[in-house]
Amino acid sequence: SGNARSLKALANSHLGLSIHDGGLHDPEEDARAVLDLYMRHARPVLVGGSYDDMVSYHTELLMAQFKEARAATAAAMGDAADGMAAGGTQPCTADGGDLPR
Repeated sequence: SGNARSLKALANSHLGLSIHDGGLHDPEEDARAVLDLYMRHARPVLVGGSYDDMVSYHTELLMAQFKEARAATAAAMGDAADGMAAGGTQPCTADGGDLPR
């Protein structure tokens, strides 16, 4: 990690925060520093700067992932139905009994 900088150094140089004072590690303090760094520096680059833009960007990303998962599930269910129509495996109930055709 040649160019890696510690969270402590990043928080100090970009936010003016002094974290891990006394050498103690505080996960909540780390999380807040990371979120603040993201909100001030990464977010504007990724989505154009405003909070509303960030929400829209992440909503669109999640919806695209949901649609892909739904399409994959539908395709898998279609494959299963095609297999049954061709004499494949009969679906069964939770207790192992056959479902009526």
